[in-house]
Amino acid sequence: MRATPLQFEAVPAPVVPPAGPREEDVLLLARHRQSVTMRWLLASLGIVLGCADALFDVTPAPSALVIGVPLAVAALNACASAWQHLGRLTPTQARLLLLIDPAALTLMAAAGGPVGFATLPFYVMVVGGHALGFPELARVQLLVVVVLHPVARLLSARLLGFPLSPGALLIEGGCLAGVGWLATVAPAITTARLRRARAALAALQRGDFTARLPERASDDLGLLAASFNRTAHALGESVAQLETAIAQHDAEVAEHERAKTALRESEARLWIAQSEAQGTAARMRAVANAAAGVLAADSLAALHDVMRAASRQVIAFDAFALALHDGTGEWAPVGASDPELLTESLQRLVLERRAALRMVARGGREGRKAAGSVLLAPLTTAEGVLGVVALRSETDGAYSEADVEVIEVLANLATTAVRNTTLVHELRCSKEAFAHQAYHDPLTGLANRARMRERLAHVLSRRDVGGVAVLMLDLDGFKRVNDSLGHAAGDQLLCEVSKRLLNATRGCDTVVRLGGDEFAVLLENARMDADATTVAERVLSAMRVPFQLNGAEAVVGTSIGIARPVAVDAADASLGVDDRADALLRDADLAMYRAKARGKGRWAVFEPEMHAEAVARLAMEADLRAALERSEFSVLFQPIVSLDDGEPLGVEALVRWQHPQRGTMMPSDFVPVAEETGLIGALGGWVLRHASARVAGWNTQRAGLGRPPLTLTVNVSARQIYEPGFVDEVLGVLAQSGLQSGQLLLEITESVMLDRPELARERFEALRRAGVRLAVDDFGTGYSALGYLQRFPIDTLKIDKSFVDGLRRGGSQAALARTIVALGRALSLRTIAEGIEDEDQRAALRDAGCVYGQGFLFHGPLPAGEAEALLLARRDRPSRRAGNAA
Repeated sequence: MRATPLQFEAVPAPVVPPAGPREEDVLLLARHRQSVTMRWLLASLGIVLGCADALFDVTPAPSALVIGVPLAVAALNACASAWQHLGRLTPTQARLLLLIDPAALTLMAAAGGPVGFATLPFYVMVVGGHALGFPELARVQLLVVVVLHPVARLLSARLLGFPLSPGALLIEGGCLAGVGWLATVAPAITTARLRRARAALAALQRGDFTARLPERASDDLGLLAASFNRTAHALGESVAQLETAIAQHDAEVAEHERAKTALRESEARLWIAQSEAQGTAARMRAVANAAAGVLAADSLAALHDVMRAASRQVIAFDAFALALHDGTGEWAPVGASDPELLTESLQRLVLERRAALRMVARGGREGRKAAGSVLLAPLTTAEGVLGVVALRSETDGAYSEADVEVIEVLANLATTAVRNTTLVHELRCSKEAFAHQAYHDPLTGLANRARMRERLAHVLSRRDVGGVAVLMLDLDGFKRVNDSLGHAAGDQLLCEVSKRLLNATRGCDTVVRLGGDEFAVLLENARMDADATTVAERVLSAMRVPFQLNGAEAVVGTSIGIARPVAVDAADASLGVDDRADALLRDADLAMYRAKARGKGRWAVFEPEMHAEAVARLAMEADLRAALERSEFSVLFQPIVSLDDGEPLGVEALVRWQHPQRGTMMPSDFVPVAEETGLIGALGGWVLRHASARVAGWNTQRAGLGRPPLTLTVNVSARQIYEPGFVDEVLGVLAQSGLQSGQLLLEITESVMLDRPELARERFEALRRAGVRLAVDDFGTGYSALGYLQRFPIDTLKIDKSFVDGLRRGGSQAALARTIVALGRALSLRTIAEGIEDEDQRAALRDAGCVYGQGFLFHGPLPAGEAEALLLARRDRPSRRAGNAA
């Protein structure tokens, strides 16, 4: 149902009568006309009197003066009459002309001479006439007359010479003032009542029927006032009844109009509701289609097409754009978007986020003004603006609030779709990144261990694996670079090594970083062992070139182990692919350690006995751990004597392992395993505690016998020294056992001073401050510089047995032992010779200046009981007991 628009009849505007002249001005002009008539009368009378004076000489004044004054008044009166007749006389001019009357009478009184008092009645007439309606003007005229008449009479008497007594002048003035005052007051009373009547009539004319006139007087004005009051009362009642009727009529008309208006509004609302219902249904269909399309869209371009189609169903537009914001001020249109919509102003509008939705006018271009509308909906989230949906219409004001609601819903859908698309893209990228990270080393970019195992398993799954070989590489001296130049330089070194490995290998080879400073190369086209060794030689040659690390030069070699799957097949053909891959990596690792053992900087090919040795080494590690728990170790004590008389001055603690199956094992058989597995700390601590307790007890007994205390010498490994709690452990053992710190001599190897010199020096200084002494074992067999003897707090040098044996051969070999003794004496260091087996060696060392020694010439390693008997007994000459090799 469509509502018919109402037709309104035009109501004519009320006619407003033109404004007329004021009542006061009308009365003033009427009074002026009366004054003109009175002036003509006065002028005529003056002329007659002047003529009589000219004939009969009535007054002493000149006849010309007596006639001239009335003529002047007549002339002025004629001009005023003509001016008023022409309609140009204004109320102000009329007031001024009315003031001429008393002035003219004053002149006539002066010209009259002795009979000038005859003008007094005219004064009263003028003043009284003016009082009717103009009491203020009458008072002014009276004042002028009272002042000017006596002055004029006095001047004329003096000038004309007629007699005038002061009494007559006072009488004239008093009469004039009294009669004039009466003429003024009486009309003023009458005019006051008339003014009240006029005011009441004016109120009645304005519609105020409550105005009343006083009825006290019984004259005509009093009767007129009573009649006016009755008429006003009757008119008031009639007007009230008429107003009531009019109000009722107006109310009925208004109610009728309201009913008609309500009907029209109801019809309009019904029509609007129907239109909105249809529009809402269309918008809901569009939004539903858009939602379904958004869920199905697999790209931003598809999302653009869905949004455009959905908007087209309910919103008219000439251009459509969907753009995404990258967070740096740049906008990227999606799909076939209109780039003109993405202007700088629209970007700023969205970025400032002044409101959720904006409708702005689009300006002209190319110098012409173009009307149009732009509808914007930013794609916003809690993090900021993702993008914008924009519609443009060439029609000005084309978009409504309903269009705004639709575009807002579509923008929310687009926001969800963009975020979903972004999440999918990020997940895909993350998946690829995780996959790359899972199979590549983050530092060097090379494949990692997982990729190596996967690739190796794939290669080994083929039937023909004859061309497969694995090279395992470990850097020699990498730890020294880390300790001296820092971990950043170490990372740089690893990256440079990876580049050299890629350049030294073939394009078909897989270069892998396994972790730390371990690398591997998978060769898939190595048909002969020579192919693998050729690659190994190229790698070794590449690594011999010094590395430039932050301005410092570092030389780092490598040890390479080579393994082929044939050895794996020969070991166990029943292994699975993954097991065979692990076995191949293990064999290459074993070969690498064999290369290290042979002197580093070389390659070694895996041999089956290497695996057997590794298995045996693993078994020994297990036995070693069990031995520590079952206390299968014992400590032997080899005396250190004076070369002069053979008197024992100290002992060296030597550990032995009483293996259940292998019997007694020497330190050289199990100490290296203990150092590699980290068990050396527990083993060395046990030896130190056991030996310290024994020697402390012996020193107590020797003190009772009056003999000097013994010095305990204990070997410590580099791994023990580098442990954080090593110094505290040593001091704790001394405190627990009761051994004096000056009675403990710790033997270290030269490698300790080379590997981590700063840390070693810190630990040695701490021990030296506590009183513990240090000795360098097997001095001369390592690679330490003599400067280390001054940098480190060393007390004793122990001459290796190989130099002692050279004393028999003489020549340069004998000179080495004597040189070490001389070096120790020059540096104020004690020297102890090891492995002395005959008197000639003893005599040569004593002649060279060596004071202390140990060896089978004196005593071999002794169990605790035998050592106790020896050390507590008084002996006159050195013992020549033979024993097992220490």
